[in-house]
Amino acid sequence: MKQSLVPARRRARATLVAILAVGSVSLILTACAVGTNAAVLTVNGSSYTRDTLETEMVGLEAAQLSGTTDPAQRAKLTAQFHGTDRGHKTWSADFTAFMLDRRMVDRIINQAFEASKLPKATLAKATKDQLVQGYGGQAIYDTLPKSFRDAAERSGAEFDALKAAGVKSLGDPAAYFTKHKAEYPGEVCASHILVATEAEALAIKKQLDGGGDFAAIAKAKSTDKGSGAQGGELGCTAPSAYVPEFAAATTTLPINKLSDPVKTQFGFHLIKVTKRTEASYKSSKNAIAAAMSKEAQASVTGRLVTRLKAAKVTVDPSFGSYTASGPNGFPAIVAKPKPSAVLVPPAAAPGG
Repeated sequence: MKQSLVPARRRARATLVAILAVGSVSLILTACAVGTNAAVLTVNGSSYTRDTLETEMVGLEAAQLSGTTDPAQRAKLTAQFHGTDRGHKTWSADFTAFMLDRRMVDRIINQAFEASKLPKATLAKATKDQLVQGYGGQAIYDTLPKSFRDAAERSGAEFDALKAAGVKSLGDPAAYFTKHKAEYPGEVCASHILVATEAEALAIKKQLDGGGDFAAIAKAKSTDKGSGAQGGELGCTAPSAYVPEFAAATTTLPINKLSDPVKTQFGFHLIKVTKRTEASYKSSKNAIAAAMSKEAQASVTGRLVTRLKAAKVTVDPSFGSYTASGPNGFPAIVAKPKPSAVLVPPAAAPGG
């Protein structure tokens, strides 16, 4: 029942690329009419050329299309990458801006890393796995242009190195625990009986107050069959593992005293706490590591955003524009709203 009491949480991505990236692409005709070797983006003097942009766009589209043979799905993907012109020979403006936005962030991460004077960054397996899954799996990832993969992997490794340095700057984990001890309430060992209505819960509470056997009643009447089979026992864990209403009851209920009915999204609970232990550094090591990592990531992200806002960013106006406050509140490159020209993919476009 412990897991079912916890709402599913989406794991946050670990790189600034994910935090700052523009969302899904849409169907807008792009406007791009510059020489193939011209810089379409510069970030503090570091440039990104049109020919590299086109190569990576063609490669990214091909990689995504390679992941499916379903005609409807392929048509849907094509629509995301391309404009609405006949034959889909132009790129979507949002897709173009998305690519430039990622490259802008890559350069800011690299410039921050170089300025930090940290040792050469090595890509962690977890970061590589995250990248691979983010692009649809190993088979698709392997077909991406090498320049695209190299940039993504370098950014991931450098961001992780900056974050690791941030974690180190927070000091000794044991000292961090002592400073934040109030945030770690320890563990509670709890049992419960779950039923659908308050009336049922009150009737069962009356039985228990009259001497009824908690374990036997849990086995017979609890709708949580997992813990019910164990006499209602949920085991010992941090209160934060439960939904808020249940957690609050486990942290305030006197030991071995039956609660009144507690309503959650799952129904009505009768809760009994059999043991409560104070948090220790040993029992909180994993939580402390996660908290320090989260704090360091937020700090690094904040510094990178500040650096990006102070950066000299130029974008060819045919492709879009730079804004210090994009759709998510972060600096971003946004799509040109009205096309005046077209960027034609160098490879044959679907249907062309």
